[in-house]
Amino acid sequence: MYCSSYLQANKDLMKQIDSGKADGYELRKLLTEMQGADYIPGSEEIENLMNACRKLNDFSLAVRVLEAVKWK
Repeated sequence: MYCSSYLQANKDLMKQIDSGKADGYELRKLLTEMQGADYIPGSEEIENLMNACRKLNDFSLAVRVLEAVKWK
């Protein structure tokens, strides 16, 4: 995947979370794909990921996002 694909996937995921259709699985899948491709998310993407974790009320996923950013 290219950088723009991740940005689009992140925007689509945020729309799904806002509408209540997405769950933690899709967020984990996106994060795993980003890590596997050595993609470094920007500050806006990190903010969106953390907001998504908050909306889903998933603390363990928030920790996973922070660890992924730390390792990058």
